[in-house]
Amino acid sequence: MVRSWGKTLVAGAVTLLLAGCGCTGPQGQPTGGETKDVTQEVVEEEVTEPAESIEVERLGGADRYETMEQVVRAGFTKSAWAVVVTGENFPDALAASSLAGAKDCPVVLCPTKELTGDVEALLKELGVTSVYVVGGESSVAPEVADALAAAEIDVTRVFGDNRYATSVEAAKATVEVDDTSDTLIICTGDGFADSLSISPYSWKSASPILLAQKGMLTDDEVAFAQEHGQFSRILIVGGDAAVAEDVKDQLGDGYEYERLEGQDRYETSAAVAEWVCDNGFTWSTPGLATGENFPDALAGSALMGQNACPLLLVSDGSDVAQKTIAAHRDEVTRLVVLGGEASVSAELVDSIALG
Repeated sequence: MVRSWGKTLVAGAVTLLLAGCGCTGPQGQPTGGETKDVTQEVVEEEVTEPAESIEVERLGGADRYETMEQVVRAGFTKSAWAVVVTGENFPDALAASSLAGAKDCPVVLCPTKELTGDVEALLKELGVTSVYVVGGESSVAPEVADALAAAEIDVTRVFGDNRYATSVEAAKATVEVDDTSDTLIICTGDGFADSLSISPYSWKSASPILLAQKGMLTDDEVAFAQEHGQFSRILIVGGDAAVAEDVKDQLGDGYEYERLEGQDRYETSAAVAEWVCDNGFTWSTPGLATGENFPDALAGSALMGQNACPLLLVSDGSDVAQKTIAAHRDEVTRLVVLGGEASVSAELVDSIALG
């Protein structure tokens, strides 16, 4: 058991009364029965009290695919649908969370050119009969789609000419299934961190994510937003360098704009966590995933969305997660670590759990 230490201050005074006790002074002379008050102050000191660390559950395997399997099984025992994305690169996969949320299903990672036996077994175990494959053939090769079809799984491919077009197609597919969300999310398409931090909310609310190209939206992305009148809030994740203020000019009036940002991906992730917990999520079982790679957090988007709890990106070189969890320690009952110790070290987890 890992323990931390608190402070208890002890202070006071000890008074010794030396009264006519038959004692003798120098040269054997009696003390004369006099009384002396000798007071000794006790210096304040710290007394330690143990406090238990937050409970930790780690979902991690030998590689990204084994971790994904553990994460999926933690959230789903049965699912007729799954969203399949490549586990080798992030761009097309970033827009998958809202579509998975609309179908209340997991995000399943597979290698680009192969449907492995383990992934196929996972799909069969869940009872999957239909999948969305998000991404073009360079992301998820035709061999994978053919293998899925051979396993008697219906395949619908959602893709565009590039990551930005794919995000539009994933957004269209999402609202065709579930058009109840009033929130459209915009993140940079040049990196994965901001999209992953907001992905549990995207999953839970079926809020589409559009990817900004060099800080701006494409014409097709603007058209999608304007053609779907249910969106009243535009949630921008990341600073001006990631998504430019000019996006507001592209989309025009009629929206409530909110921006979630920090000095780096970890501060932005913390800002997202605070925001989602002000908008329906709780701090009961937050997730932790490395901010240095995408697969573990991507696979965890559905699980954390199911739990309605935030996903914090972490790193050995950042103490933002420690401070964030410490601020909400009384609300946290368990930490869910996504990935093995090579991704999120035991030392880092201990430091966060101890607060």
